[in-house]
Amino acid sequence: MPLVAVLAVLLSAPRANIPHLRLEKGFKPNPQFLTVRRAENGSLPMEAVVVKCDEASPGLRISRNPVGILDIKGEFENLQVLGSNNDRIVARAGDGTTVCGTMQLTLRAAPGSIELFVIAQEKLPDDAEGKVRVFDADRPRYLEDSVRTMAAAPAAPLVIKGELSLSPEVPDVQLDTPKALTGLKWKLTGAAAEVTVSSLLTPTFEPPVKAGETLTAGRWAIWVRGTSADARGAYTVVAVPGTATVKPLQLFSTPTADTPLESRLLSSYLPGLTSSSQLMGPSKEATALRQRAFLELPPELLVFRQADDEVLLALDSAPEGKLTLLATDGTTLEHGPAELALKPGGNTVKVARGERLSLAALADPKDPRVKALAKQRGAAQACLEKQSDEAKCKTAAVMKAEAKLEADLKKAFAKKHAAELTAIERRVKSLVARAP
Repeated sequence: MPLVAVLAVLLSAPRANIPHLRLEKGFKPNPQFLTVRRAENGSLPMEAVVVKCDEASPGLRISRNPVGILDIKGEFENLQVLGSNNDRIVARAGDGTTVCGTMQLTLRAAPGSIELFVIAQEKLPDDAEGKVRVFDADRPRYLEDSVRTMAAAPAAPLVIKGELSLSPEVPDVQLDTPKALTGLKWKLTGAAAEVTVSSLLTPTFEPPVKAGETLTAGRWAIWVRGTSADARGAYTVVAVPGTATVKPLQLFSTPTADTPLESRLLSSYLPGLTSSSQLMGPSKEATALRQRAFLELPPELLVFRQADDEVLLALDSAPEGKLTLLATDGTTLEHGPAELALKPGGNTVKVARGERLSLAALADPKDPRVKALAKQRGAAQACLEKQSDEAKCKTAAVMKAEAKLEADLKKAFAKKHAAELTAIERRVKSLVARAP
């Protein structure tokens, strides 16, 4: 007996309460899942059934009644229907058209009803449950509404904030990328330790991979995870495309009260700061940006050297567990977290006023004094190449001239920036006084 005839006989039998799944054009989530009883109203052996699309193997059984009904409310060109437990699916449309297959069918569906039958590999108890997945293959996956949906702009930073998930298998975000994002730089703060992604253009999740420099156009599932499976806490993830413009001191989050000192790095919290050198040294541009950093950045990013309560900013990690620190005069230091604090130890706050700046850092090649010193050095070096008499070559005089010029330049730097440095000192003192 042909399969169509067999199904007609089966459908004449009494039916149980068969679950329905309504599918409108653009349904969400995509895919949808239907929980079914795999042997609805029992099952029949397949040996006597002529199955056109697959050979009937001994032991296969077909559900006596439909296990589920798809109520189609639109036109679908590629509707994929997949069974669980290695079940085969048979679909019968209202006009009698029947399609059978292995684990997955691809249907061209018009408005109406499609009845689904299950072919199992063995006789099942009447209450055996399974799932049928229905996926519109002409659209990407759309996850449940509980998974936040975001859209990325190619010329703007992507900012994801949230709490680490209690369900590691569930993505934190489903992201629409109308255009490819390239040159991405990811900044993770708070409890975030890793970001992984998987394309939503396939019916099932591909294994997530670490977020890289590119997200192609389409849809993506994004997971934000901590240092361990049971890690908890708030996080902020910022992904900056190469085409985006972010100001050097633009903040997207600030450290929380429990953020360790060694994690309060400008390299993490300022994605627009392309290089720490933008803040270093006595140049006009670096000085202006550095002064703004000390005057405008939140107090949660300030650290203090325990030895003398000098106010600093932590730029980045350094070898041997140390931190690279920025002083108010543009010089850098390295200290371990144990040598630093989030508050000064006393009522005074030290502000560096150029005392650590070197002659090379302060010298302007156009300064006549610098040119004169260079000429004096050259003469002494030429003399030493002819004779090894430092006294006759006046090397002591060169060293004295260097020391005097360095002292003069440091004094000039402190005087030139006295107002700004004093403003920084007052601001820090005020913040310390108000701190709980």
